[in-house]
Amino acid sequence: MGKLLMNPERPSERRQPGGQSKGVVWFRAQSRNQPSTTFVRNYHAMIARIWHGKTDKASFESYSEFIKQRAIPDYQKTEGFEGLTFLRKIVGKEAHFSLITYWTNLEVIKNFAGDDIEKAKYYPEDDDFLLEFEEKVEHYEVFAS
Repeated sequence: MGKLLMNPERPSERRQPGGQSKGVVWFRAQSRNQPSTTFVRNYHAMIARIWHGKTDKASFESYSEFIKQRAIPDYQKTEGFEGLTFLRKIVGKEAHFSLITYWTNLEVIKNFAGDDIEKAKYYPEDDDFLLEFEEKVEHYEVFAS
């Protein structure tokens, strides 16, 4: 189980804005059949912004495509954006979507969301898909990845 994710002798030289270097996080993993293995992963603090929305089941694929074509490129061109995880599932007659975006810090989220970073951002096309519009998003500090 596991492999060395980064050579500990050559940590990344990538630096965050302001010159702060990324940290190196060490952790151990162990399975029932194998001895403990040491992992290392390059790590720097960032913020996760989590949004949830739901559509009817029939819109599952079309809303997924809309997100890929319209929202994801919008995130990607925003300064301070680090990446995203897009989750979806069908529960009964509804399709649920969770979008986790990763940002350098809270301040850069304003580049995407505006001054009120707690307020969810919607596109005009969302009116054609979403069953409700949640007003707020959640923010978390990412401490391991």
